[in-house]
Amino acid sequence: MPSSGSYQAVPVVAPASLEEGDGSARAGEPAKPCLSQLTVKILIGVLIVVSIAVSWTGTAQFAASSFDETFDGAYFFIWFSTTWMVVCFPVYTIAVFIFSRDKRCLKSIYRDCISVYGEDRLTPLTFFTKCGLFCILWIASNYMFLMALRIIPITDTVAVFASNAAFVYILSWIILHEKFISIRILAVILMITGIVMMMYAEGFGGSTPRGVALAIGAALGSAVYQVCFKKIVGNASLGQVSIFLSMLGVFDVLVMWPIMLALYLTKVEVYDWHNLPWMYLGGSAALGLVFNFLVNFGIAFTYPLFISIGIMMGIPVNAAADIIWRDKTFSGMTIAAAVLMCVAFLVLLAPEDWNLTLQRWFCSCGRKKRAAATAAAAEQSRPDTRQSRFKVASSSGV
Repeated sequence: MPSSGSYQAVPVVAPASLEEGDGSARAGEPAKPCLSQLTVKILIGVLIVVSIAVSWTGTAQFAASSFDETFDGAYFFIWFSTTWMVVCFPVYTIAVFIFSRDKRCLKSIYRDCISVYGEDRLTPLTFFTKCGLFCILWIASNYMFLMALRIIPITDTVAVFASNAAFVYILSWIILHEKFISIRILAVILMITGIVMMMYAEGFGGSTPRGVALAIGAALGSAVYQVCFKKIVGNASLGQVSIFLSMLGVFDVLVMWPIMLALYLTKVEVYDWHNLPWMYLGGSAALGLVFNFLVNFGIAFTYPLFISIGIMMGIPVNAAADIIWRDKTFSGMTIAAAVLMCVAFLVLLAPEDWNLTLQRWFCSCGRKKRAAATAAAAEQSRPDTRQSRFKVASSSGV
């Protein structure tokens, strides 16, 4: 399933070889008609928005469908999905070889990327401390997300999980001492209001509060992962994020399997090895991997805003999937709560100088109106030349 990690809060910077384009013709060559870089970036961004929303929706839908009477293994599901992250760095390396202009050797690429672990590079100590910490946060947040999917509707779970952006802002303000932006406090309030409205729509009785609490816990775990990544690692490049995700998969394969075996032997998780829902397991893991690729690699080719919009669009796409394939109906309160949380998500994307931007826009509109009024007044005060000539001609004729 999707990583609850590096997207949204962890800035990733594409290498120059992947980020730069041929925006202008070479010296001495005639210019060829082509789309502008801005147009290409926007078109790629729209495609990525749709792909992120679809992969995010498919991941959640497959994950929810995998649980039935014969399969009850949430931890096994997370462990299996996380192992797929091993391929992140190999895919990045292949992409560099294909798209990079300056062909570098594999050793050079590895040396640049492994610096994400600090001056000591990757040692057994850093492997078990850094990889261990982030792998635990990763598995814990995804585990709570899966458990929430089993209790409350998929759309509700995805909508509540979107509050992770609000938690990222609060933790970044407290831990990273980032700039306080007043409008984002409004977004946090709107997000909390949307969660309460969704709980009210589903009813406060039964298991709904527990499902919402698990979804909030997953969002909080995701936020802690992202803020810790920013605090410990800092600004990472695409290659550094890729090798970090791959090492998370390696740590999961080598270290986390005893927990899976213990839960199976103690009957905490029950499933038949000969009758596992491989279609749903593989589908969710594959789409989760695609989701992570699009989030982390997509920033290299388009604007980060498109990534955030793609994640937010997972809410209405999941709602459509629930209506079509699960015959789910949503009350007006639930729809209003989801819309409110989408608005809060968009408000969180407001730039730091949003007030200055609005002020400049209002001032520009005011200047245009004053200029138009001045021009109209000048036009009215100017005498009609044709009428004046007629009067002169009439007087001279007399």
